[in-house]
Amino acid sequence: NRIVGSTENVARLRFDMAAISRHDTVKIVLDGQTLAGVPVLIPTRQVWVSRDGGTWAVSSRPSAAVKGPHRYGTFKDAFRNRVMFVFGTKGSEDEKAWAYAKARYDAEHFWYQGNGSIDVIPDTEFDPAAEPDRNVILYGNASTNRAWKALLGDSPLQVKRGKVSLGKKSIKGDDLAVLFVRPRPGSDIATVGVVAGTGLVGMKLTNRRPYLGRAYAYPDVVVYDPAILTEREKGVVLAGFFGLDWGEKTGEFIWR
Repeated sequence: NRIVGSTENVARLRFDMAAISRHDTVKIVLDGQTLAGVPVLIPTRQVWVSRDGGTWAVSSRPSAAVKGPHRYGTFKDAFRNRVMFVFGTKGSEDEKAWAYAKARYDAEHFWYQGNGSIDVIPDTEFDPAAEPDRNVILYGNASTNRAWKALLGDSPLQVKRGKVSLGKKSIKGDDLAVLFVRPRPGSDIATVGVVAGTGLVGMKLTNRRPYLGRAYAYPDVVVYDPAILTEREKGVVLAGFFGLDWGEKTGEFIWR
């Protein structure tokens, strides 16, 4: 009636006691630390433990608002849950043309690669309150996509024409490309992915990163400039992960 194990890069664990024990308590030994008399939750017969500062402790079921198997992140995770593509129509003629063409290209890529049919709609037709558990990919930035405020108004990462900011830090320029993911407001499972640029150069730079390919992986956030075309990783301006609470302060980010 005990569980013994070691962990690496784990903050929370759930044990399904219905599969291994009918007792009301269990002994857990994790990473050399013993938790005795751990109560089994009724009627689910589950046990939750979490680690804070290197110490394991019994915990309650976490809120769906925090990261978990249902919605953990990395950019490509946004391309599921009957994802829809929403392109911006507020920018210049060139910016609007890019957003429309990029959304259509990604949809056709998805169709060719995975036989998937993606809804591609303009921001003028997007209803934030409708189908809240569907993932959304926004094409454009806060200055060019009308859906931005409703879906990303509270995001710690903001992309506007000429500027990217994360918390109190920011970088200016019209040649920055941005890919990132955030939880969708009002949903416990849906996410919002963003394909953005701080200007037309940055927007078109996203065309050169085949993020839908199987061999490409991205963190929660990546910002890069044209140097990535010739100097590879030296062109990365910002990369990292939001914290388990989707926060910026609890996350891990590296700036160039």
